[in-house]
Amino acid sequence: PYIVGTGVKVANIATYALMHNWSVEKIADELELTPAQIHAALAYYYDHQAEIDAAIKAGDELVEQIGTPFSELRRRIEARMPPKNE
Repeated sequence: PYIVGTGVKVANIATYALMHNWSVEKIADELELTPAQIHAALAYYYDHQAEIDAAIKAGDELVEQIGTPFSELRRRIEARMPPKNE
């Protein structure tokens, strides 16, 4: 599932919030979404957690077969970027 009117997956929101400990404000700022969209996505995630977690796991396994996991690529990119408030 995606956030309506965007190309952003609910699974991505859940990953940023729960695995990377991003705040709602950081996710909203980085993805150009509203806090309400983030909260709605997280509510949807919690209502469908088993299904979405399985999809995240399947995606991670596929990426591992292909190469570097997305979370590692994201970490590398973020390490190179200056803070947004500079």
